[in-house]
Amino acid sequence: MNLEVHVEKELEQFRQEAQKPRAGRAKDSGPFPEPLRAFAVRYLAQALEKGKTLKSVVERLGVSEPTLQAWADARQQEDAEP
Repeated sequence: MNLEVHVEKELEQFRQEAQKPRAGRAKDSGPFPEPLRAFAVRYLAQALEKGKTLKSVVERLGVSEPTLQAWADARQQEDAEP
């Protein structure tokens, strides 16, 4: 399977899964599952490397810019810990 096709399928799965928690929870009631956050951060990094903007990435993912930025910051802190 072509890598881009695989990423598009993962992106669609992300969007579907991201809608599930939102439908049944109050705003700010808890985090998205770790696998969703991890995919979004990986997707962001790959997209930025290809010259995409943060705005275009959040539009594709369907999450807010502050949310995605917080996930990326948290991942960066985790990676920096010894």
